[in-house]
Amino acid sequence: MTTPAGWYPDPSGHPFERYWSGGAWTQQTRGTWQVGCGKGNGGHRAPLTSDPYRSPRSWYRRKRCVIPAAIVGAFIVIGVIGSALDAAKKDPANNALGGGPASFSQTSPPPTDDTTSPESSSTPAAGSDGSFIMPDEVGTVLQDAQDDIQRVSGDQFFFTDSHDALGSSRFQILDRDWQVCSQNVAAGQAVGAGGNIDFAAVKLDETCP
Repeated sequence: MTTPAGWYPDPSGHPFERYWSGGAWTQQTRGTWQVGCGKGNGGHRAPLTSDPYRSPRSWYRRKRCVIPAAIVGAFIVIGVIGSALDAAKKDPANNALGGGPASFSQTSPPPTDDTTSPESSSTPAAGSDGSFIMPDEVGTVLQDAQDDIQRVSGDQFFFTDSHDALGSSRFQILDRDWQVCSQNVAAGQAVGAGGNIDFAAVKLDETCP
């Protein structure tokens, strides 16, 4: 089938139309047929096909626009989700991601007899100045260690830090999936009100370094 003479999209991918004589492409061009993602190649090359209805570069030019845009969009979405999860984790009042217990019971009245519970005898209560004795949390699930610090400090919003003990800079998003390998404050050492406590942790199925 012979294609009739006329104006058609330039087969070499330039953003204008080129005249087809019915048997070959001419040097005549006109107007702007389409705008690509980037600049043209700035030179004239021989037609890539003798069929003026098909531009072999059109698919490549669309792909050159769509693929980078999709990659950039994916990184933006991942960054937004990561920032939101990190902010939620660092908020001690956020209980959905393991920042603290979901609810806190009121302080029970002092016992009327001399019986002392095993828990209160093993970990001294916080002093009047807010200080407390650091418990040994090594080997404990990270969430339980954080809850324990809030209990012994008497501060239900006491915030503790944690980091990846393997040095991979992973975030402890779900604290119940991690275990404590070490603590920056030794067990038995006094911790002042608002003291900095940091736990090094690994996943439950990993071995501490």
